[in-house]
Amino acid sequence: MPWTARLELRRRVAWPLVRAQFAWHGVAWGADWKIFGRPIIQRHRGSRIALGDGLTLRSWPRSHPLALTAPVVLSTRRADAVLKIGEDCGFTGTTLVAADRITIGDRVLVGGNASIVDFDFHPLTPEGRAENINAGAAAPILIGDDVFAEMGALVMRGLRRRGRAPQRRDAGRAESSYGGGESRDGRPRAASGSRLSVGTLKPILRLPWIFVRRGPMPPLHSY
Repeated sequence: MPWTARLELRRRVAWPLVRAQFAWHGVAWGADWKIFGRPIIQRHRGSRIALGDGLTLRSWPRSHPLALTAPVVLSTRRADAVLKIGEDCGFTGTTLVAADRITIGDRVLVGGNASIVDFDFHPLTPEGRAENINAGAAAPILIGDDVFAEMGALVMRGLRRRGRAPQRRDAGRAESSYGGGESRDGRPRAASGSRLSVGTLKPILRLPWIFVRRGPMPPLHSY
């Protein structure tokens, strides 16, 4: 198709600048990468961003029919944070923010405008915000091999432990539907070969009404 040819030409022209951007931020370049547009990279000094071979990042709005609303974001917020992505993964306008650790397996695909964030940014209580507004809770995220996250999916802190599990699909409801079940300690997990859907992850966030897309927002005291 003509638009794919133009896109590939544009990618090759932008390659030197993109390569320099990764080098500037101390992120090692991998083999067989396809980077469509410069991502936003924010690496905290002392943290680590490790990206596997065969990576595809799409940040240009015209690089995908979903018309991305923002470029890919690769961000580490604390000195000991780790953002690790396996081989042959693809991200389309995805936001990845690690304050603790985000580990993503091989052959993981993340749909347009999804977010994977292991950090609350701010404390949930007024007292906590008054004491230190940036002291939000963080917990590791682990996503197994061959997981597909749908467009608009929101993955919050605490999603971990890969492994085979029956797939559950309840998209559109404010409850767990990512297909991984729960681990022995009650935390959700993303199974290998499972799917992450929009409107999910109630067990992780415990504020499910924020991500329900229909109906009025309940009063703040409801949580």
